[in-house]
Amino acid sequence: MQLKLKCECGQVQGLLTIKSFSDGNNITCMCDDCQCFAHYLGKEDQILNKNGGTPIFQTTPNKMKITQGNEKLNCVALSPKGAKRWFTSCCRTPVGNTVSAKMSFIGLIHNFIDFNSIEESERLQFKNFSNHCMGNFGRGELPKNTSPKFPLGLTLKIMKTILHGKLFKTYQPNSLFNIETGDPISPLHIIPKDEIAKIKGKFS
Repeated sequence: MQLKLKCECGQVQGLLTIKSFSDGNNITCMCDDCQCFAHYLGKEDQILNKNGGTPIFQTTPNKMKITQGNEKLNCVALSPKGAKRWFTSCCRTPVGNTVSAKMSFIGLIHNFIDFNSIEESERLQFKNFSNHCMGNFGRGELPKNTSPKFPLGLTLKIMKTILHGKLFKTYQPNSLFNIETGDPISPLHIIPKDEIAKIKGKFS
């Protein structure tokens, strides 16, 4: 299955090639950092659901390729050791979350996935089999299967994927990092603590 990836204005595009959505992890993360990122972009109404959750598809970097607009990708983090969060400079569409160049992990945010490029049954598969996580930060009446934190089973599955990635180098090719230097393709910007506190004050 091949899905098109694109930002809101279409200047950044890519492809995601997977067998099915069971090839990765479908999660809806309600943590305050994901909520903060949505507010930082000024796109909280488009990114977050009614519970403050961000739908994300977690996969490996070798399955995702940016085909157009690399120069419009921006990289930020909420702390020096925090996840690297990617978005487009042209229309501030969230792209996804990564850790490092040789960490076989990327969480693609739903806004960057063109669900119109796949069948309705496949779209429903993504929506209906999501793990709802970090419910301690959620708002309103949460889905019945919501985990208050990040579930152990899902954590172990991610660790298995990362270990497999180290052995088989599924972190490359990598559209977001220079594998040789380990640097992101766009300079990393650490969002100041006072700005983060101000943003989180809006929803916490």
